[in-house]
Amino acid sequence: MKKTAIFLLILFLIPSFVPQILRAEDGDSETRFSIWLGGHYNSWEDYGKKLGEFRHIYDDAYPEASFSLFNRGSNYFLNLNGHYYDNKNIRGDFTARFKNRFEIDVNYILFRRQLQTDLLNDINAREMLADGSPGGKMLTHEDFDPGFDFNYDRHRVESKMEFLIDEKNDIRVTAAHRFWNDSGHEQRVASMHCFSCHLTSQAVEVDRTVNQFNLGIEGKPGPVGVSYNFIYSKFSSDAPAPSIFYDEAKHPVNGGSAEEFDSRVIYAGEDVIYATYPETEKIGNKVRFSSDIGKHRLSGSAFYHRSQNELSDLENQIIAGQYDNLVSDTYGGTLNFSALLNKTMRLLAKTSVSRTKADDIMVELPLWREDRPGGDQDFSFMRYSSLDRLRGDASLEMIMRLNPQTTLSILGGYQGVRRDDYPYKDADDATNRLIGQAKVRYRKGLEYSLGFKYRLEKTYSPFTSYRGLFEASGREEGLSPLEGNTFIFYFQREDLKYQDVTSLPTIEHDLELTGNLNLNSKVSLNANVQLRLDQNNDLDSLEVEHTFFQPSLGFNIMPTMEWVFSGGMRYQILKSRGPVTVAMFDG
Repeated sequence: MKKTAIFLLILFLIPSFVPQILRAEDGDSETRFSIWLGGHYNSWEDYGKKLGEFRHIYDDAYPEASFSLFNRGSNYFLNLNGHYYDNKNIRGDFTARFKNRFEIDVNYILFRRQLQTDLLNDINAREMLADGSPGGKMLTHEDFDPGFDFNYDRHRVESKMEFLIDEKNDIRVTAAHRFWNDSGHEQRVASMHCFSCHLTSQAVEVDRTVNQFNLGIEGKPGPVGVSYNFIYSKFSSDAPAPSIFYDEAKHPVNGGSAEEFDSRVIYAGEDVIYATYPETEKIGNKVRFSSDIGKHRLSGSAFYHRSQNELSDLENQIIAGQYDNLVSDTYGGTLNFSALLNKTMRLLAKTSVSRTKADDIMVELPLWREDRPGGDQDFSFMRYSSLDRLRGDASLEMIMRLNPQTTLSILGGYQGVRRDDYPYKDADDATNRLIGQAKVRYRKGLEYSLGFKYRLEKTYSPFTSYRGLFEASGREEGLSPLEGNTFIFYFQREDLKYQDVTSLPTIEHDLELTGNLNLNSKVSLNANVQLRLDQNNDLDSLEVEHTFFQPSLGFNIMPTMEWVFSGGMRYQILKSRGPVTVAMFDG
């Protein structure tokens, strides 16, 4: 709350000193001030975690207040407003402008985000032998913080200043800063493999911060307007790194075979730091241009961004070259064209392309089952970045006014992604999406309006988890123990997996109907219906389907110029069909 109080105090102080000189020059000014006091009551009925993601999840009554202050003169205006919803949902905004030469905007938001908890209740099973006795293979879980309320508070401050340097050429300089901090607790789960199949859950502290600075200049010294923007962003975490004790490597029932089990794992019988955040630095450059060509307009941009993880500590493993930290580069551009074909028809064309390339690293692992019979397998591998990709988007939209009351727009689009090294080196896995959309809007003066939209998306090869599920029929058929062994080890069973897994659709239908009816100058009704259907039938052993249906109805009543009553209701149905994972022993 300390950060909140300090910022709100600054907001109240700003209008007290900014306009002092202005008031001395301007005797004709206008001031408006309003304050609203009220309250609200929450009743979640034990569904707070599901329905109140950004609210207090406790059933209680809370006071609520808001205010607004506006001051205007012949050469300036100031605006200050704020809203207190509860002690974890607060907003404040301040805006000032002076003679079109200086402008400042500052806003503050505080909200709490509730996080759901994985109870791990499905991680609890044990093998049963043929004679009905319990076997040695077990799946267990442990919660170190049962019943913990996971959430974090976000403080966000954004500020922007703009200076008019040259009025003739409209040259302006802008400076902006964006800050947010998350503080609270999140759930972290660690898993021990091979010998214990033991999952643990604990609450870990969250204290992560982003600072972003923007500096830009824009102007129109001739027929072409140009701008340049520089971005610097830094993400860091000040929370202590969480750690977990990894179980001792031994047989989970009799405690024996320590040497065998220890040879299969990297960590055992020690505290290990895990789930740490990177410290990321990003530098970006962006250039824009725009120009009118007769009745048409052409605009575009080009950008280059570099991000690096300053805590990667992988100097000896980075293959890409000369940098000490993990680096990714993204560059690309956009081009937009708007053409007024005639008085009733406009054409909009948009296209963009971007390329991302990230460092590849070598992940060195100790030999698996080192010095054991049939062992000494080297599972070290090159990690080719799944971020490496080429992305392209294009769309063409025709907007037509059929008559004074009716507008029709038809859009066709394409989105494509080519992933260089996913799911394996030089795979060039590609996803292509075709888009078609039609919108119609009819307005009968101020009496009523109707709207209709239909959108179709057809996706070819959506992103999948490559061979992420299911073993081939026959299980061990075709597999044989390694030399010197009588067992088939788990890593050998990877060759039996065959099913690509995804929850993404290959076809999606999106339908929306809207309507607005003004019964008279004081009463209006509005209605909306949304329906979305999607599915993916291209998977060998799975079917993915989603259905979303949401009707809503609202009203506004304004008996006087001072009073407005509004209300409404919304009903939502969401049905899903997708893959469910069930834990199985022996792979």
